[in-house]
Amino acid sequence: MGTCFRYNKESKSQSHKNRIAVNVQKTVNFTSFILSTLVAERMHSMYKMIKRQPEAVNYTIQNCAKQASDVARLLEGKRVYITGCGSSFHAALYGEYVLRANGSDAFAVHAMDMLHYTPDLKNSIAIVVSHSWKTQTTLRALRLLNKRKITCIGITANRAAKGSKIFIRTGNEFDESDCVTMGYTTELVALALIARSRDKELRRVPLLINDVLNTERQVKELVDTYAGKKRFFVLGAGPNTATAYEMALKMKEGNFTDAEGMQIEQMLHGSISGIDADDVVFLIAPKTSKTYQRTIDAAQALKKIGASTIAVTDGNDMARICNHAIKILSCSEHINPIVSIVPLQLFAYHLAVTNGINPDLTREDDIRYRNAYSSLRLHLKQLTL
Repeated sequence: MGTCFRYNKESKSQSHKNRIAVNVQKTVNFTSFILSTLVAERMHSMYKMIKRQPEAVNYTIQNCAKQASDVARLLEGKRVYITGCGSSFHAALYGEYVLRANGSDAFAVHAMDMLHYTPDLKNSIAIVVSHSWKTQTTLRALRLLNKRKITCIGITANRAAKGSKIFIRTGNEFDESDCVTMGYTTELVALALIARSRDKELRRVPLLINDVLNTERQVKELVDTYAGKKRFFVLGAGPNTATAYEMALKMKEGNFTDAEGMQIEQMLHGSISGIDADDVVFLIAPKTSKTYQRTIDAAQALKKIGASTIAVTDGNDMARICNHAIKILSCSEHINPIVSIVPLQLFAYHLAVTNGINPDLTREDDIRYRNAYSSLRLHLKQLTL
């Protein structure tokens, strides 16, 4: 006799009519069983979206290149502001790096700051990033930009989106999970297309992602090893600072784990004193990065403390230093964030499954959180633009 988890399917509200809510009830006095990974994966949209990323990225590259090239010409001689919330703001941070690398005067500004602490918009263009195109703060920032007569380019998966002069509509399907994964990577691809529209390396990205999806067995083993840990840190630098922030967000919203993402040097200047031997630290370390040696320094310092380290890398020296290494294929530093996020998404997903959590819901099955989200009005059905 033991404990089992009984999964009941029930319909959600009309706005979520295509989703399945999976409630987990812990029940005693039943013969224990383990829900197979295969069954769990069929239940969760997050997993399906992670696995479909090669096709979605390929679609975005094939179908958005012309528009991205047109946008690149519009940006010439202009200051570029990239804005969004949540994962879309992390995409904006990535966009700042890739656009600057291509010669643009680009800045990522959170939609809240764009709305309430508006920068100097003279001679500027705005790129507004929102997967759903229903994020309240982002759409209000867009409305302000339109009132200031700023040319806006929208990056979204919402085919019905309105309010921008030009749209780059990403992906071949809408990311069904509230814990967005595919929506994020296709936003990165759209920004990379704008910055590097003639870069042939972008066309390798679906193959690079497909290759890293093959690390799933190793990722599951890492989850088995570290599922009992209470705190995770994710470190990146340059364009992979966005990857660190995004992984930490997937951990929080997908499996409710205490996770913090930060830039490597930020961690070394003070925050390292808050890391101890019971913590797990992911280090995103492409050997093409300008900060690769500094990432090695950080890994060696963390090893002295006794923290468990996991590198996402194509570098053998990082692999030797860290406790574990998820190996990826080599690519340029500005392409790497599109690839490096994928094994981290898988880790966040499988940790949720291991802990009996449905990562698609972001706690909407808990009345406290549902009431909190409702009061915040994070997403709007419609906003006049």
